[in-house]
Parts: sequence; C-alpha cells; structure tokens
Amino acid sequence: MPFTFSHPAAAVPLRPWFRHPHALSALVVGSIMPDLHLVLFGLVEREATHSLAGLLWFCLPGGLLVLALFHHLLKAPMAAVLTEAVRSRLERSIQPARSGGPVGLVVLGLAVVVGAITHLALDALTSPHPAVLAAWPGIRDPLFTVLGIHFRPNVVFQLTFSSAGLVLLVLWGRTWYRSQGSGSSTEPRRGRSAAEARRVHLLRLFWGIAPSLWGLMMGIALAAEKPTFKRIVATGVHEGFTHYVTALCVALVVGALAWRGTTKAQRPKGNAKGDTG
Repeated sequence: MPFTFSHPAAAVPLRPWFRHPHALSALVVGSIMPDLHLVLFGLVEREATHSLAGLLWFCLPGGLLVLALFHHLLKAPMAAVLTEAVRSRLERSIQPARSGGPVGLVVLGLAVVVGAITHLALDALTSPHPAVLAAWPGIRDPLFTVLGIHFRPNVVFQLTFSSAGLVLLVLWGRTWYRSQGSGSSTEPRRGRSAAEARRVHLLRLFWGIAPSLWGLMMGIALAAEKPTFKRIVATGVHEGFTHYVTALCVALVVGALAWRGTTKAQRPKGNAKGDTG
C-alpha cells in the first residue's frame, strides 16, 4: 500500500466536485482514514477499515469526527506554530468552521467517503485485490531483487505513487503559497507578546521532540530483536514511524487542549465571550 500521507494527492484534484468551503479538508481526511487503524493500538484491524462496509461504519463517522477536531480544536494552534509568512496566508482558513447545516454536513460526509474510496482504489492495486490478481496474476512476480528485498510490480507501483504523491502535494502547496501573495489582510498585524511567543516555542518543542523520541525508541527496540538489514528496514523504520504518528496524534490533541486552556487564561476580561464593551 502507498505511504499514508501520499494518498491525499489522489483526492485533492476532486475538490471541484464539492461546493463547500471545507471540502478540501474533508477529502484529505477521508483519503487517510482507512489507515487510521495504525494509530488505534490494535483496536481495529486493517481488513475492517479497508472494505466497503468500513467506508460507512468507520471512515464516514470517524472522518467527520477527525474533521471536527481539526477545525474546532487543532487548526488554530497548528497555524500558530507556523511562520508569519505562512500564517498570514492562512488567515481566512483559521476562522471558526461551520458545517453549513444538514446539507453542508451531507456534502462533507460525501467528500470524506469519496476520499476514502480513492485510498481503497490505490491499495487494491498496490496490495493486490483478488480481482486485480485474477486480471493480472503476475503482479506479484519479482522483477528484481536488491539487498534481499524483492521488487514486484505492485511494490514498484507503491513506491512510485508514494514518491509522486508527496512531490505533487509539495508542488500544489508551493503553487497555493505563491497565489496568496503576502496574505489576505492589508491591516498591520499585532506582533506576538513575550508570553505568546513562549507558548508558541513550547508547543513547537513539544510537538517536534516528544513524538520523535517515542518513535525512535520504539523503532530501535523492535529492530534490535533481530538486527538484520531487512528487519531494520521492514520493522524498525516502519514500526518506528507508526509509533511516531500515533504519538504525534496524541501530542497534537494534548498540545491543542493546553493551548486553548492557556489562551483562555491569558485573554483579557474585556474580550470575554459575550462582552460587547
């Protein structure tokens, strides 16, 4: 199967299909939902999330939940740790999200499901589905071997899409960045206070260091059980990265909750919600 974070490259081009301001984030979330089993501590098996039934019972409700967490909890602190140049270009997107009522929620749900379908379609080719195997029996026949690792057609497809997907996402991000000029607001921006700058610095350290250390330790521990080159690549790197992503998900939520709590604590009383001045 392709690299999880390359999957959005297949969903992003479908953005024009959906008339909703948050359709892009719904497609992206949907495109990675089937792989979310990797960070759920074994509570859900891959076969359950990578199925047509899984689209409805796992990807749809789980995707809408992740989407709500992103827009209402995560995106403000995630934007805060970015550079001023990037943050100013995201100014409109950082505003509180609205689903658009029942119709808007249906559109977002459809976008999540369509994004997940693109994931299943690519996995059916790179981790051959029985229908693909029936049509192309030789898709698992080795083409060549490097350092004891067999490269089959499906593996070549997997590596090609994983690399191309990341490159496309970077190019699209670069195009978007340039198209936004210097940001949407022409008003001078207030600089960060010393306290706010400290909070941003601590959040960057927490999100950057804690998950990385956990993933590194787990990868080394698993690879050390049988330190061969193949095991280091197949188990140490893969499992270490999986543990890193799991720890990052937890750290994002914990950091965002801490950010919200300290933001409320430092907010002047005159700016409290409901105070019209």
